[in-house]
Amino acid sequence: MNTGLRSALVAVFATVSVAAWSGGAHALQIVQTIGSIEASASSTTFLNATTSRSAERFDPSLGTLDSVAFRFDGNSLYNVGAGFLYESSAEGSAEGSVSLTNLAFEFSVPGYGTWSQPLDDRVGTCPDNIGNCDVNVNGLLFLGIATSDLTGDMLANYVGPGFFDIAFALHGTPEYSSENSMIYGRSGWLDLYGTFKVTYTYTPVTYTPVPEPTTLALFGVGVVGLAGALRRRRTR
Repeated sequence: MNTGLRSALVAVFATVSVAAWSGGAHALQIVQTIGSIEASASSTTFLNATTSRSAERFDPSLGTLDSVAFRFDGNSLYNVGAGFLYESSAEGSAEGSVSLTNLAFEFSVPGYGTWSQPLDDRVGTCPDNIGNCDVNVNGLLFLGIATSDLTGDMLANYVGPGFFDIAFALHGTPEYSSENSMIYGRSGWLDLYGTFKVTYTYTPVTYTPVPEPTTLALFGVGVVGLAGALRRRRTR
């Protein structure tokens, strides 16, 4: 193959390759980590640790939104305590119990609803004790929650300028009971810690590649060179 024909074929191949690699779309993801989440509550009747965070909506100029996924990762500490004192007018020992009931973790997302996970009751009892005793129910609750992806019409809630809010709550009801004794002190608290992530999966905007002037000139040189090489071969 002579030099003119080889140069012409290289120029044509380079032009086709640029066009082929410019096309095609692949699903991409944007992950927003919405900072740290902390909430505390302290009460002897009802515990309700709540907080909220905002997430940025999907930018439609990036492409078409295919799904949205929410995930919370965190934990909570809890404690309910009471002190029981034996009453002199009664016979026996100080008796009593403390418990944390109606315990649940939840978060609410607009366009999706409220996701709630009930948690087991926590109960502690006063040991057989003449005089008085203190009872505490405490521990660590590990929470790792992820929702299914959102698809369909609900996605419209997460597209466009601005933000949307996500609300978090951890709540329970402290309860105290006593027999042959009186309660001389009580307390209860909940702490919530964690992070929240929003993942957008989308198809990016695709554009039809338009050859640049340099590419067109290179293609033209290749065609002219190819035509000249073919003409010389016929002449021979």
